[in-house]
Amino acid sequence: MHSADELKRQLINVWSGLEQSIFDKAIDHGEEDIERVSMVKEDILGRAYELTMLILSISVIFNVTCLTVTSLIAKSCQQRWPIPSRSFYKVVH
Repeated sequence: MHSADELKRQLINVWSGLEQSIFDKAIDHGEEDIERVSMVKEDILGRAYELTMLILSISVIFNVTCLTVTSLIAKSCQQRWPIPSRSFYKVVH
């Protein structure tokens, strides 16, 4: 490329050579992704609400703070599902 006009012509040629089906597929795929993300978001919000209500209920029943309950739940989760160390994620070259 030797000039902006030549670049512009090349871009127009490439753009005009693309088939509409490529754009249609990209749009359809994007809509499916949005739908999946929306469903996951609803599930996460529902579970967060349930967990919040559970924490509040336990704190009232046992007369402890929500922070104490949350801390105990976090410790239990860490014991059940330990988080791998950083070295686990290193990429070997």
